[in-house]
This record gives sequence, structure tokens and C-alpha cells, in this order.
Amino acid sequence: MPVEGRLVRRLVDVVPSAMARIGLAQRFRESALQDQWREVMGDFVAAHTRPAGLHRNVLTVEVDHSAWLHEMTLFHKKAMLQNLRKRFPDLGIKDIRFRLRG
Repeated sequence: MPVEGRLVRRLVDVVPSAMARIGLAQRFRESALQDQWREVMGDFVAAHTRPAGLHRNVLTVEVDHSAWLHEMTLFHKKAMLQNLRKRFPDLGIKDIRFRLRG
């Protein structure tokens, strides 16, 4: 609808693309991952790990002890990756990198 020489758009048509352009949509999805970490990973794993960030489709997960770093890398990475991909397909997680919380 033209109003005083301008085209007026509905917010529902404009907001999603504006959010995507400035990266807010991705941040909201990452925030959901943070909020649901305990539910997705379970209490025991969540007590020793936390998502630290997602960069270029690689999720960095911090662990609280070197033994957990070893355990997660060798035995749990594949299952965690499958769970995360299923639960958060829009994040496009391709890999998980574990690091010791500093």
C-alpha cells in the first residue's frame, strides 16, 4: 500500500529477513540450544559440559575436567552429534569440538 510515496510492508514480512541479515535468527537458535542443553544431554553429562559457541557449523563444548574431555571425544561425540542434529536441525551442526573449561 503506497503511503506518501512509500511502500508500507507488514512487520511479519520484514522482521524475519532483517533478523537473518544481522544474525539474530541464528543467535536465537543458539540460545535455545543453551536453554535446552540439560534436557538434550541429560543431567549427568550436562553437569560436566556446556555449549560454548557455534562457529562455521562446529559446536564448541566446554568440559570441566580432562577426563571428561577424553570421555566425550572418544565415546560420546557421535551420539551427541546425532541428538543435536535431530533436536536443532536449523543450526546445521557438522561437528563438535571439546575443550577444557578454563
